[in-house]
Amino acid sequence: QQEVKKHPVMLLFAFLVAIAATTVQVQATSRSYVGVEQGNLVVQSPNPYGVQVNAVNLTQEQHAMKAQLVQTSADMIGLQDTMSLKQNELVALESVAAVATASAAYAAYLERWICRDSTAIQPPVHTLTGHTNYVMALALGNTNNRLYSGSNDKTIGVWDLTQQPPSMEHQLEGPNGYVVALVIASDDRWLFSSDVSGDVIEWDLTQSLPIARRTFTNHTNYVYGLALSSANHRLYSGSHDRTICIYDLTKPIEEALQYKFSSDSITWSLQVDRSETRLYSGHDDSKIRVWDLTQAPPQLLFTWSAGAAGVRALRLSRSGKYLYSGAQSSSLKQWTLSSGLDLSLSECTGYVTDLAVSESDDRLYCASTSNNVVVYDTSSNTPTYLRTLEAHTAAVVSLAVATQSNRLYSGSHDRSVRVWRAC
Repeated sequence: QQEVKKHPVMLLFAFLVAIAATTVQVQATSRSYVGVEQGNLVVQSPNPYGVQVNAVNLTQEQHAMKAQLVQTSADMIGLQDTMSLKQNELVALESVAAVATASAAYAAYLERWICRDSTAIQPPVHTLTGHTNYVMALALGNTNNRLYSGSNDKTIGVWDLTQQPPSMEHQLEGPNGYVVALVIASDDRWLFSSDVSGDVIEWDLTQSLPIARRTFTNHTNYVYGLALSSANHRLYSGSHDRTICIYDLTKPIEEALQYKFSSDSITWSLQVDRSETRLYSGHDDSKIRVWDLTQAPPQLLFTWSAGAAGVRALRLSRSGKYLYSGAQSSSLKQWTLSSGLDLSLSECTGYVTDLAVSESDDRLYCASTSNNVVVYDTSSNTPTYLRTLEAHTAAVVSLAVATQSNRLYSGSHDRSVRVWRAC
């Protein structure tokens, strides 16, 4: 009997056998079982999972069996309700997943459509605010999902690109003046900033809160030009004091300065090739100077004339085949490095302030005082105009591009950073 009580099915069988012993007639239907003893006992099954007992003159044991059967019926009904609820929740989750999948697919389609159609109006994806003055410089981390912005509010913003929209997680203080240039090491360990005081600060990015590691004070005026060697061991700086400095970053600060030589004019921009044999400098006298880095100290090889006014921006193609230059006279040029021949591009109007190229080397981006960014297709030897990105309300003066995430970043005198589709 103890074993029978442990199993509800066996218990039900035993109960029905006991009833049958005193039953005169049993009538069964698909929905109920009825037993009659002198009109005193009725057993009904109103649902497929339980038995309800209405009886008189039942023994104490039969009452206990009845109570257990009723409880078993209630438990099974509760289980059915729980299963129905879980099934509804699963259907709801599947619906949410379907909507999310459809939304992602539509967003991907929209990006492809906008990138294919050069006539499509392309609004910015996000507008980032947080600086209280011009955003003069941008640098993009290669692996750490961070964007760095230098501003005339004398701070450097650190933006977390894993957030949508990106959020400013730190605002670094320390520069003695307006931050006008930034360059980041390829391994994201160091960030270098320069300002109008002439200082160049090395920031340690391995800390959760980046800290100023050391400051180079070899210039006496604005430092607008910064460049790093591909191996991150040498830093180049060009200044309004008409000098260029080269630092060996493997040495302590008192020994880091390798060379300081005259550039003959105010230096606005610098680029160094991957082999570190050539340094290109853009100057206020509208000249591009090409320096031989295999000589000690570096020697001037030749000079190119890039326009009627200062050469504000330089950018090497990823292939190393071309150099792009932008001047204050609405002059944008592509230089073939092997021959020195130049090709003028006319769509980027206004004072050209910065240039960027995509990682795949098939796009050139031109920022200017016309408050916009002009995009060129550079997949062939002759760049072709694609589109103009318009949203800023003041001069666009800094650019950074991340092709893998399909994003272009632009900094402006309107104190904002705009995020665009890089296509």
